[in-house]
Amino acid sequence: MSNGVAVYSSDDAPKVSHGLARSGGSAPHEHFLRPCETLLDIRNQEMVERESDHLNQSFSSATRGARQTVEARKVSSGHELAHISALEDADRANRFLDETSGENLENLEGEMQTGNPRLGSSSEEHGLTNDRGEVVRQSHKTSAPAVPTENNNSGGLSFLLDRGYWKERLGALGARILSWVPERLASFGYQQVNRWWPSLTRQLRKVYSEALEPMDARIHPYRGLVPTFDRIPQQGRASAEIIDDIHRMLANETSKWERGYVSGAVYSGDRDHIALLAQVYALSSQMNPLHADIWPSCVKFEAEIVRMTASMLHGGPNVCGVVTSGGTESILLACKTYRDWGRAQRNISRPEVIIPSSAHAAFHKAADYFGIRLRIAAVDPETFQVKVAHVRKLLSRNTVLIVGSAPQFPHGVVDPIPDLAEIARKRRIGLHVDACLGGFILPWAEKLQKSHPDASHLQSLSIPIVDFRIPGVTSISVDTHKYGFAAKGTSVILYASPEWRRYQFYTLTDWSGGLYFSPTLAGSRPGGLIAACWAAMLRMGEDGYLDAADRILRAAHELKSGIRETIPELRILGEPLWVIAFAAAEPATLDIYRVLDAMTERGWSLNGLHRPACIHICITLRHCEHGVIERFLCDLKECVAAGLHSEEARGAPIDRGMAPVYGMGGTMPARGVVADLLLAYMDLLYKV
Repeated sequence: MSNGVAVYSSDDAPKVSHGLARSGGSAPHEHFLRPCETLLDIRNQEMVERESDHLNQSFSSATRGARQTVEARKVSSGHELAHISALEDADRANRFLDETSGENLENLEGEMQTGNPRLGSSSEEHGLTNDRGEVVRQSHKTSAPAVPTENNNSGGLSFLLDRGYWKERLGALGARILSWVPERLASFGYQQVNRWWPSLTRQLRKVYSEALEPMDARIHPYRGLVPTFDRIPQQGRASAEIIDDIHRMLANETSKWERGYVSGAVYSGDRDHIALLAQVYALSSQMNPLHADIWPSCVKFEAEIVRMTASMLHGGPNVCGVVTSGGTESILLACKTYRDWGRAQRNISRPEVIIPSSAHAAFHKAADYFGIRLRIAAVDPETFQVKVAHVRKLLSRNTVLIVGSAPQFPHGVVDPIPDLAEIARKRRIGLHVDACLGGFILPWAEKLQKSHPDASHLQSLSIPIVDFRIPGVTSISVDTHKYGFAAKGTSVILYASPEWRRYQFYTLTDWSGGLYFSPTLAGSRPGGLIAACWAAMLRMGEDGYLDAADRILRAAHELKSGIRETIPELRILGEPLWVIAFAAAEPATLDIYRVLDAMTERGWSLNGLHRPACIHICITLRHCEHGVIERFLCDLKECVAAGLHSEEARGAPIDRGMAPVYGMGGTMPARGVVADLLLAYMDLLYKV
């Protein structure tokens, strides 16, 4: 039996948030956010008040401690510091004190009395940053009532997102301290509530299920249209019936991505190309590279995919690799490789990996899976590239790997790979380049720029070198199923030498079933996908990849120019190439998540991001079709204008769409609830 590995990477990740935004009902968010309202309804108001009094006492004590610390710590200029979190550890508190040396305690007390915007009493809150340079709190309107009322059922959770609510409960400085509780501490506290208060946990899970129930129809829209099976049918169905059902379902799903309304997801969409992939898969669907003696053709396909990809990235004869099921598995295998290398070569029992805060979520997954400690390096708030100086500070004797992205998923920016590689080379540790998005664009973009130096869409681009030409690069992950235009389910992980790759392989010699070995996470693998990937690369050829890269960069240039020249209310983050993130130029007057809601209502499937709050679109060949970029810019301009003149933008409560949901992710009191809701959502996906 095949050992399946379910993976998603980059733009293939399930867009859960957009599914929530478009769930059934006139106000789907009300059902999604209602669990947090129940958090207060579970116990009566008297108990809530007792808990509030207890919190007030606790934070009063914390405030006194903070002031004592401030009094004790003076800077040479004679100024005193305004804010300190009594709940942070000493190192973090000291860093905060060093970084905010211009504020005065008397000013703080005056702000608390007069309602300075920095203390959250106005409708705008300035972003706070943690030690990773990430925005911890985004601006939120504070005009919602302090507690939910019958007339203010705007999703049930708006009051939790309202800083005024926590200020009223805890006092201004108490609310500020609460917002600085470290994420791990907040997560631990929420886990303890779930552990020691099982009755509350059961009630919450019931509420989660009820809250997500209205989404059931959207997630499972084919009930009643095609047969539903919760068991194997007693008699097999006719092939024609099965194919007919599939056609009926796909008819509702194909139009959107074909017309270019989707960010990423489908990277080619050419009908002839898809037909070839389908034909090759049909011929080779029974292949399994686990049985190399039965299907030596599959061995040929995989080896040649690896070699062609390595050559594209200027890999010499020693560069080697394997085909994986996707970008996430490639990243997981890279992290496993360097962990095992650290154990064997450095006797490191607690390996550490340094990643930018913008690195793909798969690195966090790998850390959870393999017992690796992640050290998060901050990104520059203007360029969104990782801060090389911060990477150096995070190095330790346990560091086994440094990671750079080419480009990173959120903002489409390429990290300074040569600088990171030099650090890794001097420390004699690994440097992994996550080029899952860029591996099949950057090499061809470099050639295009050299052959067409006068092309307007290429002149302003800085195409970096990110491959094996850079000394110190020890591995690269590249997704063939993105801009390699292969069928979904293939990626390539490359290593600078076989010595690195051996730490990825697994062998077992004393099993009663015989000698066992596996190059990847899976045992059995779909040889049909490997064959289709091989066919895709041969069909495209260098000319095909050059043409695709040129068209994609041209469309991206048109989109970036259109935003900069015609929509001044937005700003593009960093200097992206073809994955373009944009945010509100003035967050106080425009909520970018409301723009996302409006674009969703017009049929666009985009990615909502936070830290900072923004939207991104990943340009593919579908956006290169005539009129797609023009349609996107027209809709975006109208949605921004509507957002600027809407009642909500003038201070009304956050009461619909995804705006409150995205705010939840960065709000400490709601963070654990969001995680639980996502778990419940995944349970719902597997409901028949």
